[in-house]
Amino acid sequence: MNLSDLKKKWEYLANDDPMWAILSDDAKKGNRWNTDEFFEIGRKDATGYMAYVKPFVPTLHYGKGLDFGCGVGRLTQAHAGYFDEMTGVDISEQMITLARAYNKFGSRVNYIANPNSDLSIFDSDSFDYIISHIVLQHVPAAIHVNYVKEFVRVLKKGGACLFQLPEPFDASWGHDVLTDENKGGLDMYGSTRGEVSKILTDAGARILEVIDDGSCGPGHVSNRYLFTK
Repeated sequence: MNLSDLKKKWEYLANDDPMWAILSDDAKKGNRWNTDEFFEIGRKDATGYMAYVKPFVPTLHYGKGLDFGCGVGRLTQAHAGYFDEMTGVDISEQMITLARAYNKFGSRVNYIANPNSDLSIFDSDSFDYIISHIVLQHVPAAIHVNYVKEFVRVLKKGGACLFQLPEPFDASWGHDVLTDENKGGLDMYGSTRGEVSKILTDAGARILEVIDDGSCGPGHVSNRYLFTK
């Protein structure tokens, strides 16, 4: 799957069942997510992430944060309780439209559609904090490794980046060709801990911890990376 097909996939999902595409609970499929419940889970997740990061980066500045793969803004809004300014970025223009409609924090939260395979829309050293959860696992490895490099570039010195990326999946996961039969499915991709760690260190990051956060369920390793620079 190339970048163009990836964008088509997520525009389809954003128009079809956006909250389920972000939090894929089978009981909620078919636009059954309650909006308040959906965003409350985001708030709980953000509280957990902040508690996890603080001991590793006690001098973290709570200025500007970035939510990569923000969807409808579940984690972007949740982190607005901690940061002066939060930016959510997503490949889907429809997700960004929905995120803006759900925004309750005015100009402190902003959303940007980014159809590129990099983060060139942002200057180097732009953000104190970056979060990306259950996002890169839906992006082919040839593309998501570049986003990982970009996380290092746009993170400020002394900042913290927390992102999740599983180990590689069986070849039966993912589709090379976008068809009507598979466009509503959630393709899964990964990269090994060794590969990702090398990308980070080569780019100038200092890895603080890598743990299995269990996001992909039993039987598959889902790595959570925390780094600074």
